[in-house]
Amino acid sequence: VLSVYFFSLFATMKHEPIVHPKYPHEYKKLTFNEMRRLLQDIRQNPVRKPALVYFCGMELLQNHAGALGDEIWSIYEQVLIAALDVNQIADAEFCWVKLSDRFSKESQRVQRLKAMILEAEGNYDLAEEVYKDILEETNKCDIHSHKRRVAIAKARGNRADAIGKLEEFLKLYQTDEEAWHELACLHLDGCEYSKACYCYEELILHDPNNWMFMLKYAECLYSLGEKKHMLEARKYYAQSICLHDSVRNLRSYYGLWICCIMLATQYNMKDNAENKDLLKWVVSKLRGLYTTHCSEGQAAKPLLMLKMNQLSE
Repeated sequence: VLSVYFFSLFATMKHEPIVHPKYPHEYKKLTFNEMRRLLQDIRQNPVRKPALVYFCGMELLQNHAGALGDEIWSIYEQVLIAALDVNQIADAEFCWVKLSDRFSKESQRVQRLKAMILEAEGNYDLAEEVYKDILEETNKCDIHSHKRRVAIAKARGNRADAIGKLEEFLKLYQTDEEAWHELACLHLDGCEYSKACYCYEELILHDPNNWMFMLKYAECLYSLGEKKHMLEARKYYAQSICLHDSVRNLRSYYGLWICCIMLATQYNMKDNAENKDLLKWVVSKLRGLYTTHCSEGQAAKPLLMLKMNQLSE
């Protein structure tokens, strides 16, 4: 299965978003124009729905190819990648043959698609050679080939190699947010929290209004364990809540709560006014969220509140 760490290759038309079917098999209810617009919408927006793309795309290619015009080549490429995701290698090969006949097997883009098919088949050595040839002989700055090499290293379970390739990539593209996030995740897999912190610091510099980056950075700081890190974690949990004050950010509320508890019990800050005020505030917010959203599982609520009250005293 191809790693999700891949970026869209498609150029698309601009249009209003359409409603996507909830389940892939519902594509049969769509008209030709609806299926065509749906594929355009998925190419334009970063939505990962490989099964839906595969079924709609194959329907268009098999029964309406003549009506697609030049857009057919974008659909072939889109369906090829979706087919790899749903393990339909034969259909991916079919799409690749059509693209290679139209654009030549020497095309960098066609070569990259062939390497992706090799990846899906488990032929990592051959795929790696194709990507290396592209980078060494055609375009050493090809973003997609760099990232596919990282995906191969991850698929092989070679975390150190994946980290090395990502660091090499980031020397060329220092502002690639998703690459920094991927590097942070790889460091977290090895419990290298200080290195993960560095990655999240870069991400916060690139996007200081992203509440999820604040949350992840706070969690890394909390995991480091020292008092100075705990104080910083408390600050970033609070900032994450400021940026996204809703039940979807429940992790930040609990993170802020446990930071305040740890500072009070483990680091002699029980009488610190700021910490006490923050603890009181976050407990009241958590109670409010549970009162508002806990329509089911009411039996668990009193036990949770009782435990929270005991720890917060």
